[in-house]
Amino acid sequence: LDEPTSGLDSTSALSVVDKVKDIARGGSIVLMTIHQPSSRIQLLLDRIVVLARGRLVYLGNPGDLPAHLAVFGRQVPDGENSIEYLLDVIKEYDESTLGLEPLVAYQRDGLKPSLAARTPVPKTPRSTRGRTPLQARSFSRGTPVQSRQFSSAAGSLTSRPDFSNLDGYPADAADDDDD
Repeated sequence: LDEPTSGLDSTSALSVVDKVKDIARGGSIVLMTIHQPSSRIQLLLDRIVVLARGRLVYLGNPGDLPAHLAVFGRQVPDGENSIEYLLDVIKEYDESTLGLEPLVAYQRDGLKPSLAARTPVPKTPRSTRGRTPLQARSFSRGTPVQSRQFSSAAGSLTSRPDFSNLDGYPADAADDDDD
């Protein structure tokens, strides 16, 4: 469900999430996006996924979030909503020279900030999945990064764009139909 509580007052939003929870209790798997859930709604959620710039920062039970943050070295202040506090921490890291990597590494590998700081960060952002920045920019525009020449059965050369920068598309897949 895409933001089923959007535009609703807090009581109506809680009622909607409660009904969705009933559906989940009935055995259905329910996935919904909610931006800034109230603390009452958080109590109804089994799991939350928090992404920052498309990267996983937290996956788990909302009740476990304060302990998760405490081990990371960021104790949730008394009386503060833990998800809102996490959003503040995300913003702080995102605007710092460290970026989101310490938060992502902690979620992914359990690395605390002091260890994450000693862990080398790749020079090319991980989101490029091994591509050069030029290839990544080219992919985002939907253009080939280079042309490759292939010999046809008749012996002539043909030029075909190389879309090796596409995720899940093997670089030599274009050669498969020439065999």
